[in-house]
Amino acid sequence: MENDNLITILKILGRENISQSSLVKRLQLSKSRISFLCKNLSDLNLIERSEGSLLDDEPIAGRPVQLLRLKPQRFYSAIIINTTFEQSINICEYGKTSFLLTLKFKAQSASELALEAQILIKKALDSLSINKNLLLAIVVATQASLEQGENGTIFRDNVLIDTNFNLSGIIKDKTGIRTFVYNYAYSHLLCLQHSHFTNTDHAIALMCGEGSVALGIFINGKILLGPNNTFTECSALPFTYGFEKSLGTYGPHTKEALLFAIEVLAPIFKIYRIFLSGSTFDNNLEVIREIQIELKNQTSPILSQIKLEYWDHETRHFMREFMFLSFDKISEIINPQFIKHDLNQILIHN
Repeated sequence: MENDNLITILKILGRENISQSSLVKRLQLSKSRISFLCKNLSDLNLIERSEGSLLDDEPIAGRPVQLLRLKPQRFYSAIIINTTFEQSINICEYGKTSFLLTLKFKAQSASELALEAQILIKKALDSLSINKNLLLAIVVATQASLEQGENGTIFRDNVLIDTNFNLSGIIKDKTGIRTFVYNYAYSHLLCLQHSHFTNTDHAIALMCGEGSVALGIFINGKILLGPNNTFTECSALPFTYGFEKSLGTYGPHTKEALLFAIEVLAPIFKIYRIFLSGSTFDNNLEVIREIQIELKNQTSPILSQIKLEYWDHETRHFMREFMFLSFDKISEIINPQFIKHDLNQILIHN
């Protein structure tokens, strides 16, 4: 339990500097327990304190707020983008939200992608003078129907020709580095989930553009996934003119398809908010306004209360969310409970 709390604190600090009092509220633990956990992480040389200010924390007697932050560790991750519009490998340093290096590649199969990862990661680490043992995690963002994580299966990938394959295992076998695979659209859901300006208690996110549609469902603020973290699949929804075709690109049936999705999904999950993003709506916001009016006139108490929101600016930070996701994986791999014994041995075995 304590080890889980240590990892959770590292994950929070991977996203933002925060005070101990804010951690008390966030984790709903006592001040003494948070103090104990933070001292543990500080003794392990993983976090440090700095002066700063936050909206939620008032200075005491005019003194600046003491914030906790990750201590520079020289741990690294690689973010692989595998989409129809970009294939690249990006090297990140734990806790820093800018790439150290980006290298482009082209691959049509899982084996080609794994080979490119092996070659380009070595090239990148050599050019940055980084020991390979310090690159602890690879996070892959791809356009696919898949089970997300380290052991999931990709059933269909929009870029790669393979079907029913474990891309994370294929890349790990080639590089020797633990690999985690996610749907590219998952980052958009994380942007919404972590935004301070919106409410995802009971909401749906529809990301539409580039000929495809991604669906995300939030229940009580948490992203709803299927068995083995299967990413929600919506392409098979029985819309007469083709659901993904009609919403993936703006056309004569876009409005009809969007209304169909809302009427089908909202009553099932008791949804009261719909977030829309993507190129389908960028220059067609009138469709959203028209559907909002139609929903208000519905007799169903659920449909009539739904609020549509066009959500573009926050979702542009998708790459930052994959960085944070890679930091989460590093925090889990480091495992603070064991660092106090021999950090070097953990790095060698991972």
